[in-house]
Amino acid sequence: VELSMANIKELIRERDEAVNKLQFGRKEKHPGRWEYTPFGFMQYVKPKEHLVPKFMNKYWASQKRQYDPYMKKYINLWLEKVKKERWRRARMEYKRIQKLKARFPDSDMWKEEKDR
Repeated sequence: VELSMANIKELIRERDEAVNKLQFGRKEKHPGRWEYTPFGFMQYVKPKEHLVPKFMNKYWASQKRQYDPYMKKYINLWLEKVKKERWRRARMEYKRIQKLKARFPDSDMWKEEKDR
């Protein structure tokens, strides 16, 4: 019974995704959106149900949905830091793999990589 219920739920989910894809052009019915925080970071905001519509809500209108121009300098510094960290991690991973290749040259794992 549990297996059949799981299969039915899977079918319903697939059907809903197909219907939404036909109607809206995407899997989710109500996707979120990316907004800037006051500090310049992008934040994913999911839609929520509200009692007051957006255009009547004074609090929502007063919220900053963009960053100030002086934050651009700090955003660029932060992005540089993130990029450097990603590069460092990628280099460390590459070096680790090279050490493993030197230590275990006859491994099947490296043969698959050459075939690609």
